[in-house]
Amino acid sequence: MVRPQHHTNNNSRRLPQHHQYEFQIRRFPIFLALSVLIGIPVYISFTGLQTTLTEAELRLKIVDSEGTAPIAYNQPGSFRGTGWINPERTVDKVILAETPFARCEAHSVMSEDGQGPLIKDWLWMEEAEHINVAVLDSNRNFIVMKQKKYGLPSESLATVGGFIEEGESPFEAAVREVAEELGMGTRATKERLDESRIRDANAPLGIALGLSGGDPLGSVSEEEKADWIFLGKYRTSTNRGGGFVYDYFLKEALPIEKDGGTSKFKASGEGEHQNILQISIDDTRKAVLNGEFQELAW
Repeated sequence: MVRPQHHTNNNSRRLPQHHQYEFQIRRFPIFLALSVLIGIPVYISFTGLQTTLTEAELRLKIVDSEGTAPIAYNQPGSFRGTGWINPERTVDKVILAETPFARCEAHSVMSEDGQGPLIKDWLWMEEAEHINVAVLDSNRNFIVMKQKKYGLPSESLATVGGFIEEGESPFEAAVREVAEELGMGTRATKERLDESRIRDANAPLGIALGLSGGDPLGSVSEEEKADWIFLGKYRTSTNRGGGFVYDYFLKEALPIEKDGGTSKFKASGEGEHQNILQISIDDTRKAVLNGEFQELAW
């Protein structure tokens, strides 16, 4: 079993109407909030994690969806993300386990100055690329979710997030996830959705949204630029992997599905329990400062 070493990375004037969003964001120590939302890289250390289960016992506890038979946690060649090496420092790597969404590797890495001993147990946990979206509605409320996650000890406020599906651009994934999790979007999104459902009322949401192709670098489509802002692409854990997250800010969001943006909306997707909340800008700031956002990236 490969054990990682612990590494620390040292390294009042009234404005015209069309400038008010930009002004609010600049003066907004919620870029506090947007830091929470946008997943600025966070260091994740795996040192010291312990379990009372042996590896063999753990394997026996991994069962299929029917609970009838063990399944392998390793699916060689299945990872749909992109592998990583640092051309100046990576000497070798071994794939320990992978699924379509994540891959665990042990890297052999040279020290930064090239003079130190070779680090042979640099644990690298890569994930498929994903998105996070901060959503602000036309009433100047942030639309967030209160939910529990496997890796958190208690409930947390969270923004929209999810994996980028195969064939999707990052922006398309952002539009789809906001629609799936909040039932919200823009006027342009709603128009496409309404037109699509006239043709086929039963079309899956991803298809009904009329999304196809897109910029792999994350930029916003021309027809949506009035309401969407691309905040950038970030590595979620610079020394351990975690994949890259593409972060967006959606302003003037409106419901595109029944009960969208309210606690009555029933999200589609993973079946996780979550409550949708509408929180003012001031209350969002307070929630950030009070630690109610416990995750930086989905």
